[in-house]
Amino acid sequence: MKKTILALLVLLGTVGCSDSRTTEATVRAIDGRNGHSLVSQYMAATELECDAEGGARLDIYMDLDDSLTSSDGDLYQNSIIVCNGKNGLDGAAGQDGTDGQDGQDGTNGNNGENGHDGIAGPPGQAGPPGLNGNPGHDGSPGPQGPPGSPGAPGQNGHDGSNGSNGQDAHVTPKNVTGNCSNISTGYDAKIKDNTVELYTAGFSCSSPKKVYTLTSSASTFWLSATELAVFVDPAGLRILTYGN
Repeated sequence: MKKTILALLVLLGTVGCSDSRTTEATVRAIDGRNGHSLVSQYMAATELECDAEGGARLDIYMDLDDSLTSSDGDLYQNSIIVCNGKNGLDGAAGQDGTDGQDGQDGTNGNNGENGHDGIAGPPGQAGPPGLNGNPGHDGSPGPQGPPGSPGAPGQNGHDGSNGSNGQDAHVTPKNVTGNCSNISTGYDAKIKDNTVELYTAGFSCSSPKKVYTLTSSASTFWLSATELAVFVDPAGLRILTYGN
């Protein structure tokens, strides 16, 4: 048959010597060779089992389901109850001791010599600059000086050279809409809010590539050395091409 060794004496010694009313303990069940082991469950004793001082109760069960812990199907065997003892009477107060004799006063020691002056410390850091003062009041205006004498007449300038003949230009209207469209080799354009926005060509008129906005007040933009974009109200565009 199985035999179970329970450390009951250790548990009872722990419960009886502890000052705490809520001490918990665990009893380990060791399997025997055959049959069922004994398992236990620890809990606080009730006032019916112990007086107001309290105590502890250890219930012992036959472990029918061999779970090594107490469960609903286990067979109750017995209980061990340990109650806390009542507080003892206070001991008698001890007698007061006799006062000791006063000791003699010691002689005064000689005054020590004055110490030497310490070495001067390094200069402190310069303080922050002071606040600027308020600006001074303006002085009263001085008297008007006498008018200066007329200067000598300047020399006649040289005649300028004749200008070169201007280049012929032709106008190309551009049908710009709200969609991005190419208007020259280097630029795309689209209409937005009655303006013409110019973008670097090849980037689908993305915002980071916008270079200029043509309006009625900013109406021209050089697309190249020979191409000038001109804004046309309400939202149109013409390109003047020179030298071709």
